[in-house]
Amino acid sequence: MCKQMLSFLALAALMMVIVTQPIGAATNPGKPSWNYAQHGADWGQLQDADGSFPYATCDTGQQQSPIDINQVSRTDLGEINVAYQPTSLRIMNNSHTIRVGYEQARPASTISIEDTTYTLQQFHFHARSEHTRGAGNYTPVELHLVHKSAGDELTDGQLAVIGVQIEQGSSPNPTFQPILDNLPVNETEDAQGNYVYLSYPSETVNTLDLLPTPRTTSAGDHRPYYTYSGSLTTPACDEGVMWFVVKDYNYMSQSQITTLTAVAAMQKNYRSTQPLGDRTVKLYEVN
Repeated sequence: MCKQMLSFLALAALMMVIVTQPIGAATNPGKPSWNYAQHGADWGQLQDADGSFPYATCDTGQQQSPIDINQVSRTDLGEINVAYQPTSLRIMNNSHTIRVGYEQARPASTISIEDTTYTLQQFHFHARSEHTRGAGNYTPVELHLVHKSAGDELTDGQLAVIGVQIEQGSSPNPTFQPILDNLPVNETEDAQGNYVYLSYPSETVNTLDLLPTPRTTSAGDHRPYYTYSGSLTTPACDEGVMWFVVKDYNYMSQSQITTLTAVAAMQKNYRSTQPLGDRTVKLYEVN
């Protein structure tokens, strides 16, 4: 009897490790569901339960993302100072992407640009890449690392997203392997329909290694990047997002790309590029 009780307690402990707290409803009552069938062209016309259009900004916004990165001007904005910490793997399939949540450990994982510090919240994948380099010039996968600055009584903080385009390499990239080994093929939901993270305490992710290897210059390590003001690339397409698309590429092997994109949530989950309008894309690069 004692052994049975111990076995029950061990199973209960294991379940607590695997299923974490819900972070969002699988079905958002009153809000229209959306998908990538038209790669975002229809999002602005989706109606709320009350007849309003909650994603109208996807159509009417003037600073939408992603964009085609073509003509650029130089900027002296400076290096992105990256201070990422390793974390245990927490992974989710929310039907739109594969997302990895980042533990808010101390010290936090941050980036700093000039006088502003942004804390890493999560990263996720798109296939194919959402940003392009010249019309039609895309990579098989794009990684988005989502950060947020500290807010105050009046504001909720600003979002800053680092985009890393991932091309096909000749060998597997070991940095991505813990994620690929634990991909949730199905949507990760609890009994109430909330999306949840699956936790793997023994698997470690070091997000710093997800960035391309920095270039070596006389001034030290350097990662050139494009920057512009844009939006989220999913509904409600909120604007005011600072984008930093790393100029150099990271890589996955063909087998790794196949593994990632075989998941239903990762099949052609990209938004089409949006008009640049009167915005300027700037390049920070040390020669």
